[in-house]
Amino acid sequence: VAIKTYLEKSPSVYGKFKKQIEILKQLQEPLQRERGEPPSQAKELLAQAKLDPRKVFVKLLDYSQDSDGRPTPAHDGKCYVVLELASYTLEDYLNDRRKARDPMEMWEVHHVV
Repeated sequence: VAIKTYLEKSPSVYGKFKKQIEILKQLQEPLQRERGEPPSQAKELLAQAKLDPRKVFVKLLDYSQDSDGRPTPAHDGKCYVVLELASYTLEDYLNDRRKARDPMEMWEVHHVV
């Protein structure tokens, strides 16, 4: 596993931590939207690229949270995110695309950067 620790204790850091958890959770959800559900930008991009988020992004395993499961600092005031260890790097992905002679489209490059 990989453990990310937010050492700084400030409202802006807590906001970034909460946003990261929200995004990681969204990326683990199915791409199909429920009727009436607003579109998620991340889901729309993954669907356009025909990518399964479970195969592209590391899995969120755990995070510091309160008794209701909401992201919050741990008892020591720090925020923690526990992720599976990635086995496929961006460099590997780009090399595979190059070998397959399947260049990225401009919109894909824009979103990687």
